[in-house]
Amino acid sequence: MNFDEIVNSLPQKKFKEIFLRGQYEQLKKWYPSEKITSWMRGIEKEISSDALQKSWDMDVLTNISYFARAISQMHPGWERWDENSTLKKDKELFKRAIEKLYNQQSFLDKKNRLKRDDLLAELYKIAGILKDNHLEVFATQQRPNGSIRLYQPVDQKTKLKYRPEPKGSVGRNLAFQEEFRKEDRHTRVFNLETGPLVIAERIINGKKTGIIGLSTCFVQQGLPQETSQRHAFSEIVKTLKNNIQNWDNIILDVRGNNGGIPDYLQQIAETICGCKDGEKLSYCHESYLRETPEANIRHQFYYKPRTQQRTAPKSYNGKAKLFVLTDRETSSSAEFVYPLFKQYQETQFVGENTKGCCQYGEVNQIALPCGGALQMGNVLNDFGNGLIEGVGHKPDIHCVGRDALQETLKRINNNTLQKTLSECSKKGSIFLKWLKKLKSWYQKRIKTV
Repeated sequence: MNFDEIVNSLPQKKFKEIFLRGQYEQLKKWYPSEKITSWMRGIEKEISSDALQKSWDMDVLTNISYFARAISQMHPGWERWDENSTLKKDKELFKRAIEKLYNQQSFLDKKNRLKRDDLLAELYKIAGILKDNHLEVFATQQRPNGSIRLYQPVDQKTKLKYRPEPKGSVGRNLAFQEEFRKEDRHTRVFNLETGPLVIAERIINGKKTGIIGLSTCFVQQGLPQETSQRHAFSEIVKTLKNNIQNWDNIILDVRGNNGGIPDYLQQIAETICGCKDGEKLSYCHESYLRETPEANIRHQFYYKPRTQQRTAPKSYNGKAKLFVLTDRETSSSAEFVYPLFKQYQETQFVGENTKGCCQYGEVNQIALPCGGALQMGNVLNDFGNGLIEGVGHKPDIHCVGRDALQETLKRINNNTLQKTLSECSKKGSIFLKWLKKLKSWYQKRIKTV
């Protein structure tokens, strides 16, 4: 069977039933809320109680067809990939891999039971063909909370194992550097379950530098700790507003930040850039939402893209010079620092390329019939600078092999010294001109006498 026949082998009605059943199972595990309860009631009206109660007994072919249909009908980039030769080629490779898996599958043991881990390992491998760093296959469905570990197979015959995350080569986020923070003044530290947040002040050659370390943007929605986490981000924004007018420089460190909810990052950016009432910064030019019957079913259970019609200030209204630190682990919504700040010349990005994991956003998980989960974005983000998925945003100052924070502090120190010397030189030249005028006046005075 070819790819289209495999997708159509699972009727849309059956796909909808499997999808809703999976979402129902997921919602039952979540922390109860009014919205989730209303969603569950909506699902109960859509499919029969028998369908909700029966066990997951889908065969291998149904699992593969469901996986293929979910990506081809729900992924926001599927249709757009035909516009790029490289992405179109990857799309064709994905189709051929699905065909091979479907037509030559052998995931049953001697008792005709599904070898679940082997199937998930193969689906993980096939999903990796497409250029989307958010597109992942999980061994189990779980709430995104900033501590998710992804899976990958050692080889085709082994079980799944945790995937080691790559380490940046421009130093760790200053939120983790306790020794560094000892040198700072007015330091506030928030140790969240998803990672620490830090805001501090440092005096460099008499000039005040504000330092903000964000190791995460995650808030564990629906869990008891959500309130305290949101409060921590609010305190960072509040402290920034109270001190920003006294700072000559600001360092925003998002190294190692894997993203999360972009709202607070956007508030920080708007505060730094001096946005006035009614002025909002945008983190992308356009958000494209896929419209298919399958995608529309999904949109019922997840928020739609945030409105991107913003009124950004034409010029940078902030007083301080801004430095943003990034590395190869800066990913997802943390990469929004680039479009938020890049429009202003007062900003310098220091470090290395970001991961390139934000083209497809508003990410959530879809339950697979075999018990695993497919993670996929809802929306395609257009940043106005071409394809950045897998490439990332480029810094102004590359310092691979050197700590980006120390490199920034060195530049601030040198700039401060140069500015001081320049001011001294300027004052010195004014003094020399005054001496020349005095000498000329004195000589004229002597002649007249």
